[in-house]
Amino acid sequence: MSRPNKGQLPTAPFYLQTNPPPYCRTCGRVISSHSAAAITQDLRSFCSSSCRSRKPAPFDRGIEAEFVNLLREQRVVLCSAVERAIFSTHEENQDAFDKEPPNQAKDSKENQELGMKRAKERERVKCAARRLVVHGFRQNDSAQGGIRFCEAVTEGRVVEPSFAKGDWGVRWRE
Repeated sequence: MSRPNKGQLPTAPFYLQTNPPPYCRTCGRVISSHSAAAITQDLRSFCSSSCRSRKPAPFDRGIEAEFVNLLREQRVVLCSAVERAIFSTHEENQDAFDKEPPNQAKDSKENQELGMKRAKERERVKCAARRLVVHGFRQNDSAQGGIRFCEAVTEGRVVEPSFAKGDWGVRWRE
């Protein structure tokens, strides 16, 4: 289970197989067969010790809820749309991020920190999307109780969320 190269087509989702591999409860990625075999059954919920120590917080559940709210209005919700909805302060800082002043180390360091912050926020949104795909979203509506699942979509194709590239989105699984 390796990530496809740049020129290769995205892989079909593993969760549709008859014997799907385990998925991490924190990041939603496939737990590799090598690491899954090396650890005991009760620890297979997480792909690494960092994911085990960084379980989804209430804020992360809020990101998942934002995906669900947007899915009620749209057929496909891109990760970037949720990122903008949750972390809206980036629009103000976009100009500062794009324009780097010449030869000013302090501003360069600030831009680097801003870029790292944006990357972490983007990853939090993508982790929430992957969790929705592989673990589902528990609905509290009495009419539609139970767990509802999503699927990862890029360029109109359903893909494995662990290997999705670029700005991908989710839609309800049918």
